[in-house]
Amino acid sequence: MVRKIFVSAVTKPEDAFARRNPDSLSPADRDRWYCSPYPQSIAYQLQEVIPHSRADQIRQVAQNEGNVLSRIKGIILLITLAALFTSGLAVSAAMATAMFERRTEVGLMKALGAGYFPLSMIFVTESVLLACGGGLVGFVFGALLARELGRAIFGSQIIVEPVLLPVILGIAVAVTFAGSAFAIRRAVKYDPVLALRGEA
Repeated sequence: MVRKIFVSAVTKPEDAFARRNPDSLSPADRDRWYCSPYPQSIAYQLQEVIPHSRADQIRQVAQNEGNVLSRIKGIILLITLAALFTSGLAVSAAMATAMFERRTEVGLMKALGAGYFPLSMIFVTESVLLACGGGLVGFVFGALLARELGRAIFGSQIIVEPVLLPVILGIAVAVTFAGSAFAIRRAVKYDPVLALRGEA
């Protein structure tokens, strides 16, 4: 006779909504509570499928798992912000170098009558196209890396939804624009005479 079963599950940290009585909720809220991986909802479903059973939480374990998940999310957020900042600096340095190398081209376009705005739009368009290409490549490799890391570390598959692609491309464009704006602004102000002589 089986008297006790221990179940381990990936849970969502407990909040005020998790502690509510599901029988007192509206149908929509009850569905949300029922489908959320709260320890309470998992215990409730275990009691539904196993007749004459009582599911109790080992709260210390559940809370520790929730705390670990919260800390992992915080660390990932900090790593993401640091990566974005580093990417912005790298883009800024690369764009400054590219603008310096193309100073003769900029000087020639200005000598032919190109204004600040059309000249800026040329380089901004190039930056946006490069950002979209880099964002797409990063999304594909990031999804593959996340899947492999999830399988190797957590023993489960991490699926990156395709709906995140526009968000990734938007972030890539924003970082590229922020990193290249100063270099482009400086490049369009080159004196065409000095630029064509290679002295800018």
